[in-house]
Amino acid sequence: MRSRLAPALLAIVVPLASAQSADPTHLEMVTITATRIASRILDVPATVTVKDAEAMDRELVFDVEDLLRYEPGVSMRNDGGRFGTSGPSIRGIGGNRVLLEVDGVRLPDAFEIGSFANAGRDVLDMDLLKRVEIVRGSASSLYGSDAIAGVFAFTTKDPEDLLAADRRFGLTAKGGYSGWNDSVMAGATAAGRAGAWSTLVTYTRRDGHELDNAGTRGGVGALRTQPVPQDSYSDSVLAKVVFDPREGQRLRLTLEGTRDDAFTDVLSSVSATAPSPGGVQTTGLVGSDVAERRRIALDHEFAPSGERWFERGEWRIYRQKSTTSQETFEERRAASLAGVITPQARWREFTYEQETSGAEAVLFSRFAVGATDHTLAYGLEYVETDTAQLRQGVQTNLATGVSSTTILPDVFPVRDFPLTTTRQASAFVQDEIRAGAFTVTPGVRFDDYALRPHVDAIFAADNPGFTATDIDEQNISPKLGVMYRLAANATAYLNYAAGFRAPPSDDVNIGFENLAFGYTAIANPDLKSETSDSFELGWRVTRDDGGYLGLAGYYNLYDDFIESRVGTFDPVSGLIVFQSQNLSEVRIYGAEIVAGLPLEAFTPSLRGFTVRLAGAWSRGDNRSNDAPLNSIEPPQAVVGLAYRAPTRRWGMELVTTVAGRVDRVDHSAGLLFTPGGYTTFDLLADFAVTPRLRFNAGLFNLADRTYWEWSDVSGRFASNPALERYTRPGRTAGATIRYSW
Repeated sequence: MRSRLAPALLAIVVPLASAQSADPTHLEMVTITATRIASRILDVPATVTVKDAEAMDRELVFDVEDLLRYEPGVSMRNDGGRFGTSGPSIRGIGGNRVLLEVDGVRLPDAFEIGSFANAGRDVLDMDLLKRVEIVRGSASSLYGSDAIAGVFAFTTKDPEDLLAADRRFGLTAKGGYSGWNDSVMAGATAAGRAGAWSTLVTYTRRDGHELDNAGTRGGVGALRTQPVPQDSYSDSVLAKVVFDPREGQRLRLTLEGTRDDAFTDVLSSVSATAPSPGGVQTTGLVGSDVAERRRIALDHEFAPSGERWFERGEWRIYRQKSTTSQETFEERRAASLAGVITPQARWREFTYEQETSGAEAVLFSRFAVGATDHTLAYGLEYVETDTAQLRQGVQTNLATGVSSTTILPDVFPVRDFPLTTTRQASAFVQDEIRAGAFTVTPGVRFDDYALRPHVDAIFAADNPGFTATDIDEQNISPKLGVMYRLAANATAYLNYAAGFRAPPSDDVNIGFENLAFGYTAIANPDLKSETSDSFELGWRVTRDDGGYLGLAGYYNLYDDFIESRVGTFDPVSGLIVFQSQNLSEVRIYGAEIVAGLPLEAFTPSLRGFTVRLAGAWSRGDNRSNDAPLNSIEPPQAVVGLAYRAPTRRWGMELVTTVAGRVDRVDHSAGLLFTPGGYTTFDLLADFAVTPRLRFNAGLFNLADRTYWEWSDVSGRFASNPALERYTRPGRTAGATIRYSW
């Protein structure tokens, strides 16, 4: 059924424009990521979402996908099988173009190749966090190459989050259940203080299963649509030691580690049919996947005791190592042309490692020049990352016991791109200039980017004669924000930001060939850096009763956009050749709205009732071929009707999500599946049993609707007989309980 989203939005926006409310802190919340200067969302020339721990508890956030449940315009692709999620997308741009950072440290890149190798980025436990900020649009002028689409900034808990001014010890314990993947979690956080020293330790354990869906067909084989069985486990630890010798001085040591294990019985890759002569039957395929990340960081916040040329500063140094290891165990029956069947066992392993070391220093100064007040932020950053990828495999003839490291087309071990070191040295400056009702925020960042591949014996053996390409890029990314204060509670802004992204190693220096299946992936040493020009116009207003309304429109142009591994047919070799290419221009534009309304503004009998709204609409075009951009999400709106009791001890909210149908798709590669629109209903509730004991619960997809998210099925053909496999879960429930001492 076609979704009539626009009329519904207009019907809600009209009353909001005259009396906005609902969440008394929404536009009053402070963002740091948007400009590096602590400011209210109302006062920054950008679109920012801030969620604290309380909001995440209220929305039952168990992972990053849950975090985005009510965030139109921001999505997360989930393949629903062995590897699950593959990273967020902001306004239609995703992958490694979105910067993910925790406490200022970049999270690892994603990489995938073939059917048995997929390194994701979701190696962070939500229960370690006290705050998340999402900046939409290019932030390269502050954060460099990885932020051309936007930023996810995760901030972990600190000791003072548990310790009031007069407390020496604090402890919280939390347990929870999510029906999305039938998972349970348990965790505890302890903090203590002794003089100028304070410490915090957090541990979280999660045990889950496969993600639910609406699939109805079981059994084995490619036609299976029910989820494949999976058991998953994760352990996360955060430890901090903080030294506060005096006001304005803080030294903090952070240790963080997360390990995720998943064991999957990939029944969709198993066949029940005996092999024909010359064919093969897979009788069993099991995956054992481990993703680990470890981080150590030392940071210092300081302020001079007397009059200085700077007001305050901060620096950090860190080291992080992430490792993805994925093992695949396959049992096969191979039939010769004479019909003789040979039992075989195959073992494959894919590893992807990134080690990152970095340092950053930022200073802040305040001064006045004539009638203008200035807040200056400026700093230096250096990041060095070593990336290594390796595939190994062994095939054993179970009849003879003979093993071989040759599994055509590969002779293992194999690297698909050389060992690579990237270095990025940066300097940036931003000045927030206030003059009367205007605030003008110019900024610029200089990045010196270097990529150095190292061809070792393993890569050279598989790619004889290959010449690896170095990359040296220097880029200047300017930005300019102009905000005008219409009234004490209303602002309008215009923002321009330039972005860039240097070509990644796996696009520039890849070497992969599969003759048996008729394709090869080749390097493109001539790739250019992506650049973007982003424009955003917005208006925000708040009321004393907590109401708010925010409108934003944006227009983004991307030049030399890198489309990874585009397939073309080579008539000489007869192979499909995959090679990354620059598209001449990609255009994305759209509009977003956030709003809230206290219904008491209409009648006192509705005291305690509030409504909130978030909506997004966008369009995208690949102007190289005048075709729609398939990564663009359809229009979506989220409307929440909430009640909060006068005692503030309990509350409930009914959340309605409305998504439009997908109607603009590039079918040049074949007829793609385009799902229709959908409407879902969720019911959230929270109850403070005592001041120390709090309970949160939720029922999701109350009507048990069968639906697809476009991010999950984008690029899948309409002829795929297993499309049900990619549906989202039906009716599910979740709950958490937290006790604080």
